[in-house]
Amino acid sequence: MANENDIVVLASYDSPFEANVVAGMLEANGITAAVMGDSTANCLLQGFKQGQMNVVVRQCEFEMASKVLAANPIEAIDEDVIAKLDEMASPDSPISDD
Repeated sequence: MANENDIVVLASYDSPFEANVVAGMLEANGITAAVMGDSTANCLLQGFKQGQMNVVVRQCEFEMASKVLAANPIEAIDEDVIAKLDEMASPDSPISDD
C-alpha cells in the first residue's frame, strides 16, 4: 500500500550536476528532494559520466514537483563543462593550491 511519504523517482539524468540543479530548484520551491544514484566515490574514481542519477521526492509532493519541473525545464549541461569536470576529477589530475 502506497504511503504519502514514500519516496518516488521524479526524473533521471545522466549528469549528477543536472540532477542536483533540479533538486535545488525543487527545494527552493519548498519541495523536499534528493538525488540518488552512483556514489560520489564512483564518480571520483571513474569520472562523472556514470549511470542514472535520480531526483526523488515524497509521493505527496510528486504532483507539485512535476509542475515545478515542467514550468522550469533545465537545458543539458554543456558537454565541454562535463569534460572539464571529468578531467579535474581524474586521479591523474594535478592538485593545485591556488
